[in-house]
Amino acid sequence: MAETKVTSVRADEETTAQFKSLLEQFPNGTECLKTLLNAYELEQAKGILTGQGTDISDFQAHADSLVRAYITALDLTANAENRIRSEFHELFDSKDRIIQDLQHRAEAAEQRLEEMSDAVSTSKTLTKH
Repeated sequence: MAETKVTSVRADEETTAQFKSLLEQFPNGTECLKTLLNAYELEQAKGILTGQGTDISDFQAHADSLVRAYITALDLTANAENRIRSEFHELFDSKDRIIQDLQHRAEAAEQRLEEMSDAVSTSKTLTKH
């Protein structure tokens, strides 16, 4: 990996502010400068290879289209993952509520069964006497 160095450049405040704003869009300054240099090289190639300027522009448009498609695919994947997580969370919450409701019903049924058993026992005792 190449060594990174700090370099100073003379520029007016507006240009410096624009560059700083641009730097914030990248993970680091090196990536920003590489992107700017790549764009510059493509523009230079259009001037040097005059007969192929249209081909270079077409290639650049296709490359940009691929990048946008890739980013869209990543976004769709992330949204799908979030939606699936949310749906599973809701499903598990729903199942938990159903289980709790069934447990309460089972407890209530057991209590009613005990009450009825007690009533039957009491009734048998009363009818014997």
